[in-house]
Amino acid sequence: MTPNGKVFYYGEEQLSASLALEIARGHRKGLISDKTALQIDKSQEAVNAIVARGETVYGINTGFGPLCTTVISAEDTRKLQSNILKSHSAGVGENIPPEI
Repeated sequence: MTPNGKVFYYGEEQLSASLALEIARGHRKGLISDKTALQIDKSQEAVNAIVARGETVYGINTGFGPLCTTVISAEDTRKLQSNILKSHSAGVGENIPPEI
């Protein structure tokens, strides 16, 4: 917890630039609530069910764009989903300089 006790709940509140800065600076704690964690678990269960049924769903167990007809094996679906998260959390260019 932060010294001032401020908390931001991912998935329940709207993140703004100023709130993101407060979290980055340690002035506010970012948390996933039990309600949001349950929603995440339900989403994972839905993806797992799609894979278990052998259903083909764009972006879950297929490639993207021109590769949309390429089916990804059940074994590789977990890796695909992990790679999607990694690719969407990466930036390009020079690092932003730290605040002084």
